Amino acid sequence: MASSDAASNALPATLRASGSLVAPVLVAYRGVPSVDTILPIVSTAAMAVPKVTTMRKHLVGRKAVTAPHIRDVFYQHKADAPAYKLIARCLDVGPNQTASQAFGTWIWEASFISFKRGQHPGLIPEECEQIRLDVTRYRIQNNGVVGARQLALFRHLFVEGFRSLDPSATVYGGQHDWRPEWWPNPAPPVAQ
Repeated sequence: MASSDAASNALPATLRASGSLVAPVLVAYRGVPSVDTILPIVSTAAMAVPKVTTMRKHLVGRKAVTAPHIRDVFYQHKADAPAYKLIARCLDVGPNQTASQAFGTWIWEASFISFKRGQHPGLIPEECEQIRLDVTRYRIQNNGVVGARQLALFRHLFVEGFRSLDPSATVYGGQHDWRPEWWPNPAPPVAQ
């Protein structure tokens, strides 16, 4: 389903095509609206983003030392959360640290919310389910988003997951495409 100019103008400004890495992405798809549909897509996208090694400082006793950290994307589902029940975070996991311990020290966070049918009449067909990816946290350093490559790839894989369920899925909002030159020299795999 391609979006028309008239339909795009009916969208809130934040969902109009922008290419922004931190703008929301709304996906309208035909399928089953359940955690059983959404969770595997988010899980697959998170696991498909390559792990890379970054050098960061951490405390050893009272002294800050530089050590390799593994930058990776993890997700968490909380059925009892008041708003976003599913989130994905990019983390730098330090030596002797688990992902659970590092979960509070995010690089960026993407949160997901589903909408009931009929939330966007005249724009999204009544039979389509809707899910929105919001970048709810991110860090800026040296005039750019920290972990931008990982975020761009994750957003792209998220959208492609829904397109694999429904090839006619419609996508509105920020960046969701991918160009190989954004990550020209893939890092070698990190040893587990």
